[in-house]
Amino acid sequence: MRRFGFIFFAALLSAFSCVKPDSEPNPAVDQVPEGMTLSASSLDAPASGATLSLTVTSPARPKVSGLPDWIEFKDGTFNHYSITFRFVVAKNSVEEPREAVITVSAKGLADQNLTVRQAAAEPEPEPTPPDPGADSDGWENAAAAVLNMRTGWNLGNTLDTCGDWLDGQSVSRFETGWGQAITTPALMQLFADAGFGAIRVPVTWYQHMDANGQVDKAWMDRVEEVVGYVLDAGMYCILNVHHDTGTNGWLRADQTVYNNTRLRFITLWQQIAERFKDYGSKLLFESFNEMLDASNYWNEPKSSTSYIYIDKYNQDFVNAVRGTGSNNAKRNLVINDYCASSVANAFAALTIPQDSAKDHIIAEFHSYSPYMFAMYEGAGEVTTWSEAAQKEVQNQIKSIATLASAKGVPFIIGEYGTTAPRADTEIAKQVTCYVQTCKQYGGACFCWMLLSDGADRSVPKWTKPYIKDAIIRASL
Repeated sequence: MRRFGFIFFAALLSAFSCVKPDSEPNPAVDQVPEGMTLSASSLDAPASGATLSLTVTSPARPKVSGLPDWIEFKDGTFNHYSITFRFVVAKNSVEEPREAVITVSAKGLADQNLTVRQAAAEPEPEPTPPDPGADSDGWENAAAAVLNMRTGWNLGNTLDTCGDWLDGQSVSRFETGWGQAITTPALMQLFADAGFGAIRVPVTWYQHMDANGQVDKAWMDRVEEVVGYVLDAGMYCILNVHHDTGTNGWLRADQTVYNNTRLRFITLWQQIAERFKDYGSKLLFESFNEMLDASNYWNEPKSSTSYIYIDKYNQDFVNAVRGTGSNNAKRNLVINDYCASSVANAFAALTIPQDSAKDHIIAEFHSYSPYMFAMYEGAGEVTTWSEAAQKEVQNQIKSIATLASAKGVPFIIGEYGTTAPRADTEIAKQVTCYVQTCKQYGGACFCWMLLSDGADRSVPKWTKPYIKDAIIRASL
C-alpha cells in the first residue's frame, strides 16, 4: 500500500508538471524588449469564421480588452517576453462586413490596437418560383394562377361569421352578423375595375352542418352565389374552410381530434367539391384557415407532432377534392401550414401532399407584421412605418418564398394588413412593401378587409381609397 501511494503521488506530480505556467524571463539570458510589439496591426477572417493568431513581445505580460461577442479569446503562455493569443471568430451570417478594435495593453506601456475584420456573408440565392405554365389542355398550373392573380382582397367578416347567438338564424343574418352588408355583384365589380385580380372568400361551415356533416342547402346556395359574383367580375376566387379552425374550431392539429373529425372534414370537402366541380380554373379551394393544436398555441405548436396532423388534413383535402372528378381533377388547390404561420419553422414543417395532378398545389401563410405596428394597441405600440419594419417584412417573405421554392410550389399570403388604428399614409407604406415583395418573389397577397367595410360595401364605395391606390400601384 505504501509503494502504491508513492507511485500515485509521483504520477500526479508528473501530470501537474506538464502544465506550463507563464515563466519568469531571465534578463541575464533573454534580451528585454524596449517596448511592446504586435506581429500584426490587423487580422482578417472570412465570413465562415476562423481562428486567428497574434504574437506579442513585451517586457511585461500583455492582456487584451474590448472583445465583441462574436470573437472568443484564447489566452497563451508568456514565455521569454513573448506570448501568442488566439481569436476564434464566429461565422458572420449577416450580409455586411464587421470589424472590432481590440486593445492590447501591458503595465507601464502604451496601449496598442489590433483591428479584426470579417467579410460579409454571401447573399442567399434568390428563391426561384416554379415556372408558370399550363397542362396540355390549357388549364393553367399553380404558378401561373398565382402570377395572374396580381393582388387580392378578403371578403372578411361575411360568410365566415359565426357564434352561438346566431344558431337558427337566416342566411342573411349570418352574412351581416359581424357588421358587414349583404355582398353584391357591384361590390365585386368595384374591386375588379380597380385592378384587383383575386378575392378570397372565407366561409365558416360548422353552424350550417347537421349531425351527419351535411351542409344546409340554403347556405351552400348562398356561398355559390357569392363565388359567382367574384368569377363573373373576371377575378380569381379562393373558397375556404375558415372559423372551423382557430381558438374555437372543431378542427385541430391533434391526434385525438383528427381521429374524431377526419370523416366529417372529408365529407364537408366532398360536398363543396361536388357543388363546384364544373367551375373553371379561376376557382381555387383552400383546405383550412388557421388551424391550431389542442392547446391553442399560435405561430408554432406546443409539440412538433401537431405538424403531422396538419399534413394529414391537407392530404385528406386533396384526396377528397380530386375524388370528385370533372375539373376538380386538376383544380389548383391551396394548403396552409400550422396556424397559417409566417414563422419559418412552421412553414418548413409543411409537407406538400401527394397529388394526382402535377404542379397544382399552392402554399399559403398569413402575416400581420411587424406586430407592434400592425396589431398591437397600448404602451409601446409603433404607429409609424420604418426602415426596420420594411426589412422585417421583406426578410420574412423572402424566407418563406425560399422554403416554398425548395418544396416546388408557389406561395400566397392569404391575409396581411393592419388591424390597429394607424394613419392611412403609414398603412400605405406597409401594403406597398407586402405587394412589391410578394411580386418580387413570384407570390400574391390578399389584404384583410379594410378597403371597403361596413355600410360602404352596400353603396359600394371605398372606405380606404388611399390604401387601395397604394396596393394597385405596387402591383403594377
